[in-house]
Amino acid sequence: MMQKLTTHVVIVPASFAPPSLYSTLVQSLVECGFSTTVIDLPSVGFRDPLPAASMEEDAAHIRSTTTKLADNGHEIVLLMHSYGGICGTESTVGVSRIERQVAGKPGGVVHLVYISSPVPEIGGSVQTMMGNNMPHFMKLEGDYLISEPKGCASVNFSDLSKSEALTTLAGKTVIVTGGANGIGAETVRLFNSHGANTIIADLERTRAEGEAVIRSLQHPTSALFITVNILIWDQIKALFSQCIQHFGKIDIVVANAGIMESQSLFDIENVDEQGELRESTEGFRVIDVNLKGTINTLRLALHHMRHNKPVSPGSLRGSVILVTSTSGYFGTTGVGAYITSKHGLTGLLRASQQGARDLGIGVNAVAPFFTPTPTFKELAEKWKNSGLKSNTPGDVAQAIALASTQKETGKCYMVVGRKSVEVENSRNALLEQWLGRETTGLLQSASKLFEANGYPLPKT
Repeated sequence: MMQKLTTHVVIVPASFAPPSLYSTLVQSLVECGFSTTVIDLPSVGFRDPLPAASMEEDAAHIRSTTTKLADNGHEIVLLMHSYGGICGTESTVGVSRIERQVAGKPGGVVHLVYISSPVPEIGGSVQTMMGNNMPHFMKLEGDYLISEPKGCASVNFSDLSKSEALTTLAGKTVIVTGGANGIGAETVRLFNSHGANTIIADLERTRAEGEAVIRSLQHPTSALFITVNILIWDQIKALFSQCIQHFGKIDIVVANAGIMESQSLFDIENVDEQGELRESTEGFRVIDVNLKGTINTLRLALHHMRHNKPVSPGSLRGSVILVTSTSGYFGTTGVGAYITSKHGLTGLLRASQQGARDLGIGVNAVAPFFTPTPTFKELAEKWKNSGLKSNTPGDVAQAIALASTQKETGKCYMVVGRKSVEVENSRNALLEQWLGRETTGLLQSASKLFEANGYPLPKT
Protein backbone atom coordinates (compact mmCIF):
# COMPACT_ATOMS: atom_id res chain seq x y z
CA MET A 1 0.00 0.00 0.00
CA MET A 2 1.34 3.40 -1.01
CA GLN A 3 2.11 5.75 1.88
CA LYS A 4 0.33 9.14 1.85
CA LEU A 5 2.85 12.00 1.99
CA THR A 6 2.23 14.99 4.23
CA THR A 7 4.16 18.28 4.42
CA HIS A 8 6.24 18.91 7.53
CA VAL A 9 8.15 22.14 8.22
CA VAL A 10 11.54 21.81 9.89
CA ILE A 11 12.95 25.08 11.28
CA VAL A 12 16.74 25.33 11.61
CA PRO A 13 17.56 28.19 14.02
CA ALA A 14 20.22 30.83 13.77
CA SER A 15 23.39 30.55 15.84
CA PHE A 16 22.80 31.16 19.57
CA ALA A 17 19.03 30.85 18.99
CA PRO A 18 17.05 28.40 21.16
CA PRO A 19 13.90 26.74 19.74
CA SER A 20 11.71 28.92 21.97
CA LEU A 21 12.65 31.93 19.84
CA TYR A 22 10.46 30.54 17.04
CA SER A 23 7.35 29.79 19.12
CA THR A 24 5.21 32.45 17.44
CA LEU A 25 6.20 31.22 13.98
CA VAL A 26 5.45 27.62 14.96
CA GLN A 27 2.01 28.62 16.24
CA SER A 28 1.23 30.39 12.94
CA LEU A 29 2.39 27.40 10.86
CA VAL A 30 0.31 24.99 12.94
CA GLU A 31 -2.74 27.22 12.51
CA CYS A 32 -2.16 26.99 8.75
CA GLY A 33 -2.21 23.19 8.97
CA PHE A 34 1.54 22.41 8.89
CA SER A 35 3.12 20.03 11.36
CA THR A 36 6.36 21.65 12.53
CA THR A 37 9.64 20.75 14.23
CA VAL A 38 12.25 23.20 15.50
CA ILE A 39 15.78 21.81 15.59
CA ASP A 40 17.61 22.12 18.90
CA LEU A 41 21.12 22.63 17.52
CA PRO A 42 23.94 20.90 19.44
CA SER A 43 26.06 24.06 19.08
CA VAL A 44 23.50 26.19 20.95
CA GLY A 45 23.56 26.47 24.72
CA PHE A 46 25.93 25.33 27.45
CA ARG A 47 28.67 22.89 26.47
CA ASP A 48 31.01 21.30 29.00
CA PRO A 49 33.66 20.34 28.25
CA LEU A 50 34.54 22.67 25.39
CA PRO A 51 34.94 22.97 22.44
CA ALA A 52 31.37 23.60 21.35
CA ALA A 53 29.69 21.37 18.81
CA SER A 54 30.83 21.90 15.24
CA MET A 55 28.82 22.77 12.16
CA GLU A 56 29.22 19.14 11.03
CA GLU A 57 27.59 17.96 14.27
CA ASP A 58 24.74 20.40 13.73
CA ALA A 59 24.28 19.14 10.16
CA ALA A 60 24.32 15.50 11.32
CA HIS A 61 21.66 16.25 13.95
CA ILE A 62 19.41 17.93 11.38
CA ARG A 63 19.93 15.05 8.95
CA SER A 64 18.94 12.55 11.63
CA THR A 65 15.71 14.44 12.34
CA THR A 66 14.73 14.88 8.68
CA THR A 67 15.55 11.23 7.89
CA LYS A 68 13.16 10.03 10.61
CA LEU A 69 10.44 12.36 9.33
CA ALA A 70 10.98 11.18 5.76
CA ASP A 71 10.85 7.54 6.87
CA ASN A 72 7.43 8.34 8.32
CA GLY A 73 6.25 9.57 4.92
CA HIS A 74 6.72 13.33 5.26
CA GLU A 75 7.70 15.76 2.50
CA ILE A 76 9.92 18.25 4.31
CA VAL A 77 10.23 22.01 3.91
CA LEU A 78 13.56 23.00 5.47
CA LEU A 79 13.23 26.58 6.73
CA MET A 80 16.67 27.91 7.66
CA HIS A 81 17.43 31.12 9.53
CA SER A 82 20.84 32.85 9.26
CA TYR A 83 23.58 30.39 10.31
CA GLY A 84 20.96 27.64 10.01
CA GLY A 85 21.26 27.96 6.22
CA ILE A 86 24.83 26.65 6.30
CA CYS A 87 24.40 23.55 8.44
CA GLY A 88 20.89 23.07 7.00
CA THR A 89 22.19 22.98 3.42
CA GLU A 90 24.87 20.47 4.42
CA SER A 91 22.27 18.27 6.12
CA THR A 92 20.32 17.66 2.90
CA VAL A 93 22.88 15.22 1.46
CA GLY A 94 21.06 11.93 0.97
CA VAL A 95 17.75 13.25 2.31
CA SER A 96 16.32 15.01 -0.75
CA ARG A 97 13.13 13.49 -2.14
CA ILE A 98 14.84 12.66 -5.46
CA GLU A 99 17.70 10.80 -3.74
CA ARG A 100 15.26 8.87 -1.56
CA GLN A 101 13.02 8.01 -4.55
CA VAL A 102 16.03 6.52 -6.36
CA ALA A 103 16.73 4.47 -3.24
CA GLY A 104 13.09 3.33 -3.10
CA LYS A 105 12.37 5.25 0.10
CA PRO A 106 9.41 7.56 0.92
CA GLY A 107 9.43 11.28 1.68
CA GLY A 108 12.39 13.62 1.77
CA VAL A 109 13.31 17.28 1.59
CA VAL A 110 11.35 19.05 -1.16
CA HIS A 111 11.91 22.76 -0.50
CA LEU A 112 14.73 24.86 0.97
CA VAL A 113 13.75 28.25 2.41
CA TYR A 114 16.50 30.68 3.46
CA ILE A 115 15.77 33.59 5.80
CA SER A 116 18.61 36.14 5.90
CA SER A 117 21.03 33.33 5.34
CA PRO A 118 24.19 32.60 3.35
CA VAL A 119 23.73 29.83 0.80
CA PRO A 120 27.00 27.88 0.43
CA GLU A 121 27.66 24.92 -1.83
CA ILE A 122 27.45 21.46 -0.28
CA GLY A 123 30.66 21.00 1.69
CA GLY A 124 31.12 24.77 1.91
CA SER A 125 30.86 27.31 4.70
CA VAL A 126 31.06 31.05 5.31
CA GLN A 127 34.84 30.71 5.03
CA THR A 128 34.70 29.12 1.55
CA MET A 129 32.15 31.73 0.41
CA MET A 130 34.31 34.64 1.57
CA GLY A 131 37.59 33.32 0.21
CA ASN A 132 40.21 36.05 0.54
CA ASN A 133 37.62 38.62 1.66
CA MET A 134 37.47 37.40 5.26
CA PRO A 135 36.67 40.25 7.71
CA HIS A 136 39.61 41.30 9.86
CA PHE A 137 37.81 40.17 13.03
CA MET A 138 37.43 36.56 11.84
CA LYS A 139 40.12 33.90 11.62
CA LEU A 140 40.23 30.17 10.89
CA GLU A 141 41.54 27.95 13.68
CA GLY A 142 41.40 24.28 12.71
CA ASP A 143 37.76 23.44 12.00
CA TYR A 144 36.48 26.58 13.73
CA LEU A 145 35.88 30.09 12.39
CA ILE A 146 36.64 32.38 15.34
CA SER A 147 35.09 35.86 15.59
CA GLU A 148 36.58 38.58 17.77
CA PRO A 149 33.52 39.94 19.69
CA LYS A 150 34.06 43.69 19.42
CA GLY A 151 34.83 43.63 15.72
CA CYS A 152 31.91 41.30 15.05
CA ALA A 153 29.56 43.57 17.01
CA SER A 154 30.65 46.63 15.06
CA VAL A 155 29.47 44.95 11.84
CA ASN A 156 26.53 42.81 12.91
CA PHE A 157 24.99 44.97 15.61
CA SER A 158 25.44 48.53 14.34
CA ASP A 159 21.72 49.23 13.93
CA LEU A 160 21.72 52.15 16.36
CA SER A 161 18.98 54.76 16.29
CA LYS A 162 20.00 58.21 15.09
CA SER A 163 20.07 59.59 18.62
CA GLU A 164 22.17 56.66 19.87
CA ALA A 165 24.60 56.97 16.94
CA LEU A 166 25.17 60.67 17.66
CA THR A 167 26.12 59.97 21.28
CA THR A 168 29.34 58.41 19.94
CA LEU A 169 30.50 61.90 18.94
CA ALA A 170 31.24 62.89 22.55
CA GLY A 171 34.91 63.69 23.00
CA LYS A 172 35.68 63.56 19.27
CA THR A 173 37.52 66.47 17.61
CA VAL A 174 35.90 67.83 14.45
CA ILE A 175 37.11 70.35 11.88
CA VAL A 176 34.39 72.02 9.78
CA THR A 177 35.70 74.10 6.88
CA GLY A 178 33.36 76.93 5.93
CA GLY A 179 31.88 76.58 9.42
CA ALA A 180 30.99 80.22 10.11
CA ASN A 181 27.73 80.31 8.14
CA GLY A 182 24.85 78.26 6.76
CA ILE A 183 25.14 74.49 6.69
CA GLY A 184 28.65 74.66 8.16
CA ALA A 185 27.52 76.65 11.21
CA GLU A 186 24.58 74.31 11.81
CA THR A 187 26.95 71.33 11.55
CA VAL A 188 29.24 72.91 14.17
CA ARG A 189 26.24 73.39 16.49
CA LEU A 190 25.11 69.79 16.11
CA PHE A 191 28.54 68.26 16.72
CA ASN A 192 29.13 70.53 19.70
CA SER A 193 25.71 69.71 21.21
CA HIS A 194 26.78 66.07 21.32
CA GLY A 195 29.99 66.81 23.18
CA ALA A 196 32.46 67.07 20.30
CA ASN A 197 35.36 69.52 20.23
CA THR A 198 34.58 71.71 17.22
CA ILE A 199 36.85 73.86 15.07
CA ILE A 200 35.38 76.46 12.75
CA ALA A 201 37.88 76.81 9.90
CA ASP A 202 36.99 79.78 7.72
CA LEU A 203 38.27 82.99 6.14
CA GLU A 204 39.36 85.89 8.37
CA ARG A 205 36.48 88.05 7.08
CA THR A 206 34.01 85.60 8.66
CA ARG A 207 35.59 85.79 12.12
CA ALA A 208 32.75 87.84 13.64
CA GLU A 209 30.13 85.35 12.43
CA GLY A 210 32.25 82.40 13.51
CA GLU A 211 32.75 83.78 17.00
CA ALA A 212 29.01 84.48 17.21
CA VAL A 213 28.39 80.81 16.40
CA ILE A 214 30.78 79.80 19.19
CA ARG A 215 28.95 82.02 21.71
CA SER A 216 25.70 80.26 20.75
CA LEU A 217 27.05 76.76 21.41
CA GLN A 218 26.14 74.50 24.32
CA HIS A 219 29.84 73.96 25.03
CA PRO A 220 31.59 77.14 23.80
CA THR A 221 34.82 76.33 25.64
CA SER A 222 35.16 73.24 23.42
CA ALA A 223 35.21 75.29 20.22
CA LEU A 224 37.77 77.34 18.30
CA PHE A 225 37.75 79.66 15.31
CA ILE A 226 40.87 79.28 13.17
CA THR A 227 41.51 81.46 10.16
CA VAL A 228 42.29 79.53 6.99
CA ASN A 229 42.19 79.85 3.24
CA ILE A 230 41.95 76.24 2.03
CA LEU A 231 43.69 77.19 -1.22
CA ILE A 232 46.87 78.22 0.61
CA TRP A 233 48.81 75.11 1.54
CA ASP A 234 50.77 76.63 4.42
CA GLN A 235 47.56 77.95 6.01
CA ILE A 236 45.68 74.66 5.84
CA LYS A 237 48.75 72.77 7.13
CA ALA A 238 48.81 75.18 10.07
CA LEU A 239 45.08 74.57 10.67
CA PHE A 240 45.63 70.84 11.23
CA SER A 241 48.73 71.43 13.33
CA GLN A 242 46.92 73.90 15.62
CA CYS A 243 44.00 71.53 16.08
CA ILE A 244 46.28 68.68 17.10
CA GLN A 245 48.24 70.98 19.43
CA HIS A 246 45.03 72.09 21.13
CA PHE A 247 42.96 68.87 21.23
CA GLY A 248 45.54 66.10 20.75
CA LYS A 249 44.16 64.57 17.55
CA ILE A 250 41.59 65.01 14.78
CA ASP A 251 38.80 62.45 14.48
CA ILE A 252 36.44 63.95 11.91
CA VAL A 253 36.90 66.46 9.09
CA VAL A 254 33.91 67.99 7.31
CA ALA A 255 35.10 69.46 4.00
CA ASN A 256 32.20 71.87 3.68
CA ALA A 257 33.78 75.08 2.32
CA GLY A 258 32.47 75.98 -1.11
CA ILE A 259 31.26 78.85 -3.28
CA MET A 260 29.06 79.40 -6.34
CA GLU A 261 29.51 81.78 -9.24
CA SER A 262 27.22 84.77 -9.84
CA GLN A 263 27.94 84.98 -13.57
CA SER A 264 27.34 82.17 -16.03
CA LEU A 265 30.38 80.24 -17.21
CA PHE A 266 28.77 80.32 -20.66
CA ASP A 267 28.23 84.09 -20.88
CA ILE A 268 30.04 84.53 -24.18
CA GLU A 269 28.98 88.20 -24.40
CA ASN A 270 31.38 89.10 -21.58
CA VAL A 271 34.07 90.78 -23.70
CA ASP A 272 36.84 93.34 -23.11
CA GLU A 273 37.38 96.71 -24.81
CA GLN A 274 38.79 94.96 -27.90
CA GLY A 275 35.74 92.70 -28.15
CA GLU A 276 37.69 89.64 -27.01
CA LEU A 277 36.02 87.11 -24.72
CA ARG A 278 37.14 87.52 -21.11
CA GLU A 279 38.55 84.61 -19.15
CA SER A 280 36.07 83.16 -16.64
CA THR A 281 38.10 84.10 -13.56
CA GLU A 282 35.07 83.72 -11.29
CA GLY A 283 34.34 80.26 -12.70
CA PHE A 284 37.92 79.14 -12.13
CA ARG A 285 37.79 80.55 -8.58
CA VAL A 286 34.72 78.34 -7.91
CA ILE A 287 36.52 75.26 -9.24
CA ASP A 288 39.62 76.12 -7.19
CA VAL A 289 37.76 76.51 -3.89
CA ASN A 290 35.30 73.65 -4.32
CA LEU A 291 37.68 71.11 -5.83
CA LYS A 292 41.30 72.06 -5.15
CA GLY A 293 40.48 73.30 -1.64
CA THR A 294 38.63 70.06 -0.85
CA ILE A 295 41.51 67.97 -2.20
CA ASN A 296 43.88 69.91 0.09
CA THR A 297 41.58 69.26 3.04
CA LEU A 298 41.17 65.55 2.27
CA ARG A 299 44.89 64.90 1.80
CA LEU A 300 45.83 66.52 5.10
CA ALA A 301 43.02 64.70 6.90
CA LEU A 302 44.28 61.34 5.64
CA HIS A 303 47.87 62.29 6.49
CA HIS A 304 47.07 63.07 10.12
CA MET A 305 44.31 60.53 10.81
CA ARG A 306 46.49 57.59 9.81
CA HIS A 307 48.28 58.03 13.16
CA ASN A 308 45.04 57.70 15.16
CA LYS A 309 44.56 54.47 17.06
CA PRO A 310 41.18 52.77 16.34
CA VAL A 311 38.87 52.87 19.35
CA SER A 312 38.14 49.15 18.94
CA PRO A 313 39.09 46.39 16.50
CA GLY A 314 37.18 47.00 13.29
CA SER A 315 36.58 50.69 13.90
CA LEU A 316 38.02 53.43 11.69
CA ARG A 317 40.94 55.73 12.52
CA GLY A 318 38.96 58.74 11.39
CA SER A 319 36.17 60.02 9.17
CA VAL A 320 36.15 62.58 6.35
CA ILE A 321 32.88 63.93 4.98
CA LEU A 322 32.94 65.66 1.60
CA VAL A 323 30.02 68.07 1.29
CA THR A 324 29.07 67.98 -2.36
CA SER A 325 25.63 68.62 -3.88
CA THR A 326 22.89 67.01 -5.92
CA SER A 327 24.59 69.06 -8.65
CA GLY A 328 27.39 66.48 -8.36
CA TYR A 329 24.97 63.99 -9.93
CA PHE A 330 22.54 66.18 -11.91
CA GLY A 331 23.60 69.16 -14.01
CA THR A 332 20.41 71.05 -14.73
CA THR A 333 21.13 74.61 -13.61
CA GLY A 334 23.09 77.44 -15.18
CA VAL A 335 25.98 77.48 -12.72
CA GLY A 336 28.42 75.52 -14.89
CA ALA A 337 31.54 75.95 -12.76
CA TYR A 338 29.70 74.92 -9.60
CA ILE A 339 28.21 71.83 -11.28
CA THR A 340 31.60 70.90 -12.73
CA SER A 341 33.30 71.23 -9.33
CA LYS A 342 30.66 69.15 -7.57
CA HIS A 343 30.89 66.41 -10.21
CA GLY A 344 34.62 66.53 -9.47
CA LEU A 345 33.88 65.86 -5.79
CA THR A 346 31.86 62.77 -6.75
CA GLY A 347 34.93 61.58 -8.66
CA LEU A 348 37.16 62.45 -5.69
CA LEU A 349 34.94 60.37 -3.40
CA ARG A 350 35.30 57.32 -5.67
CA ALA A 351 38.99 57.84 -6.41
CA SER A 352 39.91 58.13 -2.72
CA GLN A 353 38.48 54.78 -1.62
CA GLN A 354 41.43 52.46 -2.14
CA GLY A 355 43.81 54.72 -0.25
CA ALA A 356 41.26 55.42 2.49
CA ARG A 357 40.58 51.70 3.05
CA ASP A 358 44.31 50.94 3.19
CA LEU A 359 44.67 53.56 5.93
CA GLY A 360 41.53 52.49 7.82
CA ILE A 361 39.84 55.86 7.32
CA GLY A 362 36.27 56.48 6.15
CA VAL A 363 35.70 58.92 3.29
CA ASN A 364 32.01 59.51 2.61
CA ALA A 365 29.94 62.34 1.14
CA VAL A 366 26.72 64.24 1.74
CA ALA A 367 24.99 65.77 -1.28
CA PRO A 368 22.31 68.29 -0.28
CA PHE A 369 19.53 69.46 -2.57
CA PHE A 370 18.49 73.13 -2.30
CA THR A 371 18.89 74.27 1.29
CA PRO A 372 17.82 77.86 2.12
CA THR A 373 20.51 79.85 3.91
CA PRO A 374 21.09 83.62 4.26
CA THR A 375 23.36 83.48 1.19
CA PHE A 376 20.36 82.46 -0.94
CA LYS A 377 17.80 84.77 0.63
CA GLU A 378 16.12 85.87 -2.63
CA LEU A 379 16.05 82.36 -4.09
CA ALA A 380 14.76 80.99 -0.80
CA GLU A 381 11.73 83.28 -0.96
CA LYS A 382 11.06 82.32 -4.58
CA TRP A 383 11.45 78.64 -3.68
CA LYS A 384 9.04 78.94 -0.76
CA ASN A 385 6.41 80.57 -2.96
CA SER A 386 6.75 77.75 -5.53
CA GLY A 387 5.60 75.17 -2.99
CA LEU A 388 8.60 72.92 -3.68
CA LYS A 389 10.10 71.00 -0.76
CA SER A 390 13.52 72.02 0.50
CA ASN A 391 15.94 70.97 3.21
CA THR A 392 16.82 72.85 6.34
CA PRO A 393 20.46 73.36 7.35
CA GLY A 394 19.66 71.11 10.32
CA ASP A 395 18.64 68.25 8.00
CA VAL A 396 21.97 68.42 6.20
CA ALA A 397 23.93 68.80 9.44
CA GLN A 398 22.31 65.65 10.80
CA ALA A 399 23.15 63.71 7.62
CA ILE A 400 26.78 64.88 7.94
CA ALA A 401 27.00 63.92 11.61
CA LEU A 402 25.41 60.50 11.05
CA ALA A 403 27.68 59.82 8.07
CA SER A 404 30.68 60.57 10.28
CA THR A 405 29.62 57.82 12.71
CA GLN A 406 29.44 55.12 10.00
CA LYS A 407 32.00 52.31 9.88
CA GLU A 408 31.70 52.13 6.09
CA THR A 409 33.39 54.18 3.40
CA GLY A 410 32.53 55.26 -0.15
CA LYS A 411 28.93 56.21 0.59
CA CYS A 412 27.12 59.35 -0.54
CA TYR A 413 23.97 60.44 1.29
CA MET A 414 21.76 62.63 -0.88
CA VAL A 415 19.52 64.92 1.20
CA VAL A 416 16.43 65.86 -0.81
CA GLY A 417 13.22 67.37 0.58
CA ARG A 418 14.38 66.57 4.14
CA LYS A 419 14.98 62.88 3.36
CA SER A 420 18.41 61.20 3.21
CA VAL A 421 19.09 58.45 0.65
CA GLU A 422 22.39 56.64 0.01
CA VAL A 423 23.09 56.66 -3.75
CA GLU A 424 26.48 55.06 -4.43
CA ASN A 425 25.30 51.54 -3.52
CA SER A 426 22.41 51.79 -5.99
CA ARG A 427 24.66 53.16 -8.70
CA ASN A 428 27.14 50.30 -8.25
CA ALA A 429 24.37 47.69 -8.19
CA LEU A 430 22.88 48.99 -11.43
CA LEU A 431 26.10 49.22 -13.45
CA GLU A 432 25.66 45.79 -15.04
CA GLN A 433 22.06 46.59 -15.93
CA TRP A 434 23.10 49.86 -17.59
CA LEU A 435 26.25 48.72 -19.36
CA GLY A 436 25.82 44.97 -19.75
CA ARG A 437 27.79 42.19 -18.05
CA GLU A 438 30.70 42.13 -20.50
CA THR A 439 31.40 45.87 -20.41
CA THR A 440 30.97 46.06 -16.64
CA GLY A 441 33.30 43.10 -16.15
CA LEU A 442 35.97 44.65 -18.36
CA LEU A 443 35.79 47.99 -16.52
CA GLN A 444 35.95 46.30 -13.11
CA SER A 445 38.91 44.14 -14.15
CA ALA A 446 40.72 47.23 -15.43
CA SER A 447 40.05 49.04 -12.15
CA LYS A 448 41.59 46.16 -10.19
CA LEU A 449 44.63 46.21 -12.49
CA PHE A 450 45.15 49.95 -11.96
CA GLU A 451 44.68 49.64 -8.20
CA ALA A 452 47.13 46.74 -7.94
CA ASN A 453 49.96 48.15 -10.04
CA GLY A 454 49.33 51.86 -10.14
CA TYR A 455 49.05 53.85 -13.32
CA PRO A 456 52.53 55.06 -14.38
CA LEU A 457 52.34 58.30 -16.34
CA PRO A 458 54.69 59.14 -19.22
CA LYS A 459 57.56 61.45 -18.34
CA THR A 460 57.19 64.96 -19.71
